Amino acid sequence: MELPAEVRLIVYQYLLRSERPFELWPGLYEADATWSHYSSFRIVLPVLRLSKEIHSEAAPVFYGENEFRFSGTSAYLVCKSFFMTIGDSNVRFLRKLTLPIPAILGAECASWGVDDERDISRRIERCGMIRPYHNICFSDSLDAVDSIIKTLHRLAKDDVGIALKELQLIVPCTLYYFRDQEHENERLCRDVNCLKGSNKDLRISLVLHHHGFFRKMKQVYGHADDFAYDGTPIQDQCRSGRADRAWLLNVATDMDWSLRECYGLDDEHGGYQVVDAGSIVDDTVTGWTVSEPGPDSGAD
Repeated sequence: MELPAEVRLIVYQYLLRSERPFELWPGLYEADATWSHYSSFRIVLPVLRLSKEIHSEAAPVFYGENEFRFSGTSAYLVCKSFFMTIGDSNVRFLRKLTLPIPAILGAECASWGVDDERDISRRIERCGMIRPYHNICFSDSLDAVDSIIKTLHRLAKDDVGIALKELQLIVPCTLYYFRDQEHENERLCRDVNCLKGSNKDLRISLVLHHHGFFRKMKQVYGHADDFAYDGTPIQDQCRSGRADRAWLLNVATDMDWSLRECYGLDDEHGGYQVVDAGSIVDDTVTGWTVSEPGPDSGAD
């Protein structure tokens, strides 16, 4: 601690800042590269435990200057484990967080077997996070996301507050699932807006995600340029997404949220670019083709 505070900050930033977001559950079938990237920082994270003074200086750098994404449809469970692991004192430092909206999770979670649950638990442990309780929130995805939002709301209301400045809610491009659960959407919107009421500077965005199923279909079947994961033509599915974008914009406008889109397919790290919806050329989505991601596909 003999170094000046300014120099110590430079050291912390060199050690603890990531050039791309931490994607802890991208929703890809093979995401080992993503987990390896996050796990690679476990080598330097013991710096946070050297002393209380160092932790007070370094923790805001790691948790506050990095972006943490939980984008896959089952990612709410991983996010709960992450919060349990780092504790309230470090949750307060998070500035940019991405969560999946729980609109389409019910049917998917109902089809999971025990092996899937155990696999998620093993992956959570591999990243050094606390393993979730048995069957925790697997049956009610909305309750799980609701619990995460309420944790942030509880911390935001006390004297210390939270640093959160941006909350992105991922909405898959298959919007017809989202629209069929209006009553659940209202509950989520209410809870998120309560959080915003306690944190006036918070930017909330709905992010329309044209996800990596297309890339996976190309890897497995070699025809992702023609069909989406559910067997429908990609052109038709993307046109449906375009048609529903206006409806989604109305939802965002009513809630005083932003509407953004993931522009580009997932790369091998689960990375994607997020841009404002108004900056996307209309023909881009209907002319979608699978291509290799650009060098900056892991960051906004």
